[in-house]
Amino acid sequence: MITDFLIRSGKLLKTIGQSSYCKVKLARHLPTGTEVAVKMVEGSGKSASRAKALHCEVQSLKTVRHPNVLKLLEVVATEDTSFIVSELVSGGDLLDHIRKSGPMAEDEARGKFRQLASALEYCHRKGVVHRDLRLEHVLLDGEGNVKLSGFGSSAVFLGQELSTQCGSPWYAAPETLQGQAYAGPPADVWSLGVVLFFLLTGAPPFWGCDLATVRRRVLSGRFPLPMFLSWECRNLCKMLSFDP
Repeated sequence: MITDFLIRSGKLLKTIGQSSYCKVKLARHLPTGTEVAVKMVEGSGKSASRAKALHCEVQSLKTVRHPNVLKLLEVVATEDTSFIVSELVSGGDLLDHIRKSGPMAEDEARGKFRQLASALEYCHRKGVVHRDLRLEHVLLDGEGNVKLSGFGSSAVFLGQELSTQCGSPWYAAPETLQGQAYAGPPADVWSLGVVLFFLLTGAPPFWGCDLATVRRRVLSGRFPLPMFLSWECRNLCKMLSFDP
């Protein structure tokens, strides 16, 4: 019950986000006295898929402590709802930022890319692969620093091949779109390249209205490189080239 959370950990203030399976509320965290974000996942005790995603997210956030990864503070589980308490990140996500402000200048994109690459590299060293890196899962704090979130599809990676297809097809590596076994870190790096391209141009490199179109364009190994990008940026974006 929500009452259990209120007694044990905090005071819920208002809803600041919502999806099909959860709400995110602003709250006052009683143990620390600070404002925090609380993700309320309803039905987590009854839905196997929600329970699995919740477990992946919590275990990954417990494992990873990095300045550019969303900081987990506490988890409170009741009979029908789980509460994930994390630091409050007030700047929205990168997709919102691009929609409001348009593509980033190269210097700004470079800073976001560097922080995100640092966070991913740390996750991989700790044996965690994200598997759903996209603009919506990169939050911005009040100073514009990135905070990687959205670990619901993450997995422990100890060098083994993975097979589960995760995340958005617009960000997915070719091997996952082909249904092949894949190594987690290279798939994350591919998604990082898509994020960089999106930041610089305001659009994904492999756009399509359906999965078949996206898959065909990714596997073609071709995408447009705008001439307004510097040589260095165009060269870096070639990390998305794929030799079919």
